[in-house]
Amino acid sequence: MQKLYAYVDESGQETGGVIFVVSIAIMETDRDVLLARCEHVERDSKKGTIKWHRARRDDRLEYMRQIVDDKQFKGVLYYSIFRGTKDYDACTAMGIARAINRKKASARYKASIYIDALPKSKITKYGGEMRKSGVQSLKVRGVTSDENNALIRLVDAVAGLVRDALGERDAEAKALYTLAKKKNVLIEV
Repeated sequence: MQKLYAYVDESGQETGGVIFVVSIAIMETDRDVLLARCEHVERDSKKGTIKWHRARRDDRLEYMRQIVDDKQFKGVLYYSIFRGTKDYDACTAMGIARAINRKKASARYKASIYIDALPKSKITKYGGEMRKSGVQSLKVRGVTSDENNALIRLVDAVAGLVRDALGERDAEAKALYTLAKKKNVLIEV
């Protein structure tokens, strides 16, 4: 049976439904390797454990440059973009389901899903929404502090990069986003 681990964060609730980005990192047995790699890149880029929009612009872009240039992240990072909706929970569940359905290699798999700041009261709702979208065997958990998990900070950075790239002010973020898609490091689902 294939085991999948998914780490999820989102960005855009403050836009009032104009744009909402869900980012998902999905891995199999290499979770500890990728976790260690993320921690190394955080130190090396000087971004540290700070969330995307709180980090210095140059540090966060350097962090994502290193992620994009690292072959270990190819086929790991997914994102979905939603516009014109405020149903953030449904969008998040749909984005996760799209990514898992794309990543799974067989009909028999088990997915463990870790969602940033998901309250316990919403776990059942998310599980039900994902099952409706074809995700079969899963365990959903909320992660209470993104400051303590480098994989949650990674998906926070992916969501931040996508948002920055879709804006009209940051040509460097747009170029990095385009390169990441070309290298199959960022996959839109």
